[in-house]
Amino acid sequence: MKNGLIKTVISICLLINLFPVSGRAEIGKWKYYRAYWDVTFIAETPHLVFAVYNGSLLSYNPEDKEVKLYSTQTGLSDINIQYMSYSPQSKALVLVYENANIDIFAGENEVYNLPFIKDHPYFQNKTIYNLEIIGKYAYISTGFGIVVVDIDRREIKDTYRLEVVTRSVCFWGDYLLAATDEGIKKASISSSLLDKESWKPFEDFPLDDGQGLYVEKIFVFKDKLVIHIWGNAYYLSQPGWIRELARDVRQITVMDDELTIVSPGEVLFYSDFDQVQRLSLDVLSIDCRNSVDRYWVGLPDGEGLAAINRRDNTAGYELAVEGIKVDSPKRNMNFSMTFTAGKLLIAGGGRASDRLNNIATLMVYENGHWTNFDEKKIAQEAEIPSCRDFMSVAVDPGNANRYFVGSWGEGLYEFVDNQFVKRYNHLNTNGKIQSPYPQSDNYSRITGLVYDRNHNLFMVNGDVEKGMVEFSADGKWENYYIPPMASTPYPDKILIDRNNYKWLNIWRAPASVQFGSGIVILDADNQFVGASDKFFDQNNTEVNAVLYLCLAEESNGTVWVGTDNGLIYFSSPEQVADGKCFRIISEDSYGERFYLLENERINAIAIDGGNRKWLGSKNSGIFLVEQSGDEIRVENFNTSNSPILSNQINSIAINDETGEVFIGTDNGLCSYMSHVTSGEPDFSSGVHAFPNPVRPATDTQVSITGLMQNSTVKITDMAGNLINQGQSVGNLYTWNCTNRSGEIVKAGIYLVFAASSDGSLGIVTKIMIIK
Repeated sequence: MKNGLIKTVISICLLINLFPVSGRAEIGKWKYYRAYWDVTFIAETPHLVFAVYNGSLLSYNPEDKEVKLYSTQTGLSDINIQYMSYSPQSKALVLVYENANIDIFAGENEVYNLPFIKDHPYFQNKTIYNLEIIGKYAYISTGFGIVVVDIDRREIKDTYRLEVVTRSVCFWGDYLLAATDEGIKKASISSSLLDKESWKPFEDFPLDDGQGLYVEKIFVFKDKLVIHIWGNAYYLSQPGWIRELARDVRQITVMDDELTIVSPGEVLFYSDFDQVQRLSLDVLSIDCRNSVDRYWVGLPDGEGLAAINRRDNTAGYELAVEGIKVDSPKRNMNFSMTFTAGKLLIAGGGRASDRLNNIATLMVYENGHWTNFDEKKIAQEAEIPSCRDFMSVAVDPGNANRYFVGSWGEGLYEFVDNQFVKRYNHLNTNGKIQSPYPQSDNYSRITGLVYDRNHNLFMVNGDVEKGMVEFSADGKWENYYIPPMASTPYPDKILIDRNNYKWLNIWRAPASVQFGSGIVILDADNQFVGASDKFFDQNNTEVNAVLYLCLAEESNGTVWVGTDNGLIYFSSPEQVADGKCFRIISEDSYGERFYLLENERINAIAIDGGNRKWLGSKNSGIFLVEQSGDEIRVENFNTSNSPILSNQINSIAINDETGEVFIGTDNGLCSYMSHVTSGEPDFSSGVHAFPNPVRPATDTQVSITGLMQNSTVKITDMAGNLINQGQSVGNLYTWNCTNRSGEIVKAGIYLVFAASSDGSLGIVTKIMIIK
């Protein structure tokens, strides 16, 4: 790559083909890998049972056992459903999303979007706290008051701006009650509910003297007010006096004239306040509307939606429908990802200045199937209270079923054949893994993991004096003193380049330390080469980056680094020691020069088989940077022009054999089927075109695959006239069935001549064009 001015083409990709299909015909398609694990809401309708799994919608047909998954690709308006409820009167679901968007779901092809709260410019606190269906109206409790939706008319009926966080509403006699952060308020239904002054304190509630804040839910059962507060359930037995119903409440609702309370390990059915049946069953959620003594429940630990038949006057039940499981990730968490040996491995942890205490999440995707590790079982076998903050995963190159996982607190975990083997920390590695708190049995910070060419595992050890640790192929431990890292607690990732040099990024650093965030280099013998926390580009302009977040090496040895101020790159380790780097400089349409992606925070980098850079940003989605001679083409995939799940990208991994680009976002995992795969070592794997034969009227392009990297490709007619030519990207070359004048070619047989970049190898294949 030239280090001066580069002509850059920036394009926006509008992708409208949303439904993945099998095989390589998926090129250009998107696919979602959302978690379907914990069932939070259930709604039984006359013909289907709907359930929300981790914010995603599923339906089950009890008659034919059909399961359907719903998403924006099937007509929903958004992702991350926060609340769902069904109106029997209107025969429609109401879906409220985390971003305050609203859908009325009247059928598979009848979704009506109401973005009123989401898009309103004057609502300050758009947080949604509850959804109540009362007849044909949906009452939505928000951070500013109450929004009433007319479900039949599919419109907003009223907005009661109480200007206080409102968590729940209900009707009680001639009053509408609202549970707010200023206590429970009431307003006569004959008054102007739009007038904030119509809402008065509810004096019958005994805790409205400043202690009655954060009431989670209120509703009426048997003409008495039920209050869900502080995680427990109570009812107002008489003015000024409340009585306890249950503790540690997961869900509380009225179904078929029964008050139903879900608590850990049991479900309570109240036919009256002094008449309760206890069912010994651990569920997350429950619903029953149309069936007699049949309840739909959400089972824990990924067991999914199930149905039980309740036995009269006993604590027993029968399982009528087994848990409906979806082969999916366990959680929508993806702090780091790697694709190795045909497997996508995901660590769903993270850390800030200290730990985040995210539930330890390790997930593996292989051959279309997900393996989700049980963090409770791991903790039990490791003899520790809990597993948290898994940071990265490395696969043993000598055994594809052996994984090592680093955690920001509990050290290093080893797994073989998906079973926990051992945990390593400062106590059982001869002190080679160190702890910032040696007196603690369970506090060693391991972040980046990578194997070298000799199958030695290297890892970054955070907040200690010797910040890099080696676990050799023969089972020996060693650690290394690296001067810049000895004073900073936040080393992050490690990259081993083609010369066996180690590149480590200091993610961030406290202002009090001498060496700030930056890049550290070790040679092949693990000796310190140099480091810098300030870099100046080819124009001697300081980059002014505060965070150094990710690293990747392309095939020519260039190392790319993502920062919170765009992208920088290095042609040699010596540049780092000198504090020098390169940046991509472009020109706008007026000839003004600018740094490409300046001010973008680049969280992740992955390089595909065509040496194209996939850059995951904090706020702007994915950038794809591709070089062709002196021209750089940049494509941007964001939520405005593509089905990508979010503009916040956490991690990226690429399957070089298929071209599938896995994109970890704060809203879960999705993928884009790229046309680029790794180049073949020769042409022996077989060069072929697909589809073949080609119908230009329906097939927009034909792909020639099995090529070597940078193969020269020429397409001619049977008379030898040149029709098209170019170079492959990875193992693929695409042709849009046009000649050099841009016209669709005639029907007939066309020859494809491919030669290696040095001309030493070549091969010929044929394409048939039919009209």
